[in-house]
Amino acid sequence: MKKLMFKATDKDLRSCKYYRFEIGKEHATTGKIEACKNGFHACENPLDVLMYYPLIGSRFFVVKQRGAKDIEENKTASEKIVLEKELDLKSFIEYAVIHARKYANTGYAAVLADSNDGSKIAVAGSHAQIAASGDSTQIVASGESTWLAAAGTGSKLVAFRGNSALASSGYNSKLMSSGDESRLAASGNNSEIAALGFRTGIVSSGSSSTLKSFGDKSEIAATGFRSILVASGGLSRLVASGDNARITASGCNSVVAAVGQDSMVSGCNGTLICLTHYVGGLPVKFVTGKIGEKGLKENVSYGLDRKGRFVEV
Repeated sequence: MKKLMFKATDKDLRSCKYYRFEIGKEHATTGKIEACKNGFHACENPLDVLMYYPLIGSRFFVVKQRGAKDIEENKTASEKIVLEKELDLKSFIEYAVIHARKYANTGYAAVLADSNDGSKIAVAGSHAQIAASGDSTQIVASGESTWLAAAGTGSKLVAFRGNSALASSGYNSKLMSSGDESRLAASGNNSEIAALGFRTGIVSSGSSSTLKSFGDKSEIAATGFRSILVASGGLSRLVASGDNARITASGCNSVVAAVGQDSMVSGCNGTLICLTHYVGGLPVKFVTGKIGEKGLKENVSYGLDRKGRFVEV
């Protein structure tokens, strides 16, 4: 069976070294191929790609590598590469699950724990409970109603089915869920959380975290400084209590509220928005509005001026 390789780029199809790719075109380089120094890089495990690119904001691909190659740890450098197929986030998660099934525990209601760094844990059965305390762990669950917890830095948690719970306390963690009615929580700084299902709940308390929900009726809450909250599904609720939050609701009839200072909100028509006006560092009042009314425009970011009035930013 053909071995699949995976690669990510930024939104403009640029690599981490600013090389610009084109989908379907073969790219080639010259000189000695050496991982991390020269060549086009890709990973066999989709989750390993997230060591080099962010979960949210990146574009993911199935690629074909040709010519001379050099392998170092979890990545392969090649002389030539073709970005064959772009993956949306749901497909990326599916490929991560497929890869993890190679070493998955298939038992029902399995209970697994691991304290080693760099561990890879996968469970295919439902009602599994998985805990890992080492750094850079990967936990993948494809069954219903699974519980995943990671305490180490740089952990990656993936739940494929619904009614799952994912929790991470380490910095730079990445949590992904594609099932309905899942719950995802991260307390470490610089975490990234993405949920695709209906009625998901996302909570983050770490600073500089990014939370994104694609399904309808999602609930997102962040208490950390400089958090980014995005919901594309309708009837979603987004709340941020930390300063400098950025909240976007592209799904209609959502509710957006920012309690902290210097925050910005945006939404589509019908979205209710709320910002907090501060004077001298003290909260004075809530300022509310509805996108599509009283001059508030769809998909435009709003903050408050010194008098507590909505202004485009």
